[in-house]
Amino acid sequence: MRSQTPFWSVKVEGANEFSVHPSVDSTTCGAHFWIKNSEVIWCD
Repeated sequence: MRSQTPFWSVKVEGANEFSVHPSVDSTTCGAHFWIKNSEVIWCD
C-alpha cells in the first residue's frame, strides 16, 4: 500500500528476474539487503 511505510516497488525484468527498491532493512533482526536481478546483495 503506497500510503504505508515502508513501501517497496518491484521491477520485473524478464521471465525470471526482479529487483526491489529501496533496500530491505529489518529493525527487528538487523538484516539489511538489496534484491537486484533476483539476487540478494547484503549490506555491510
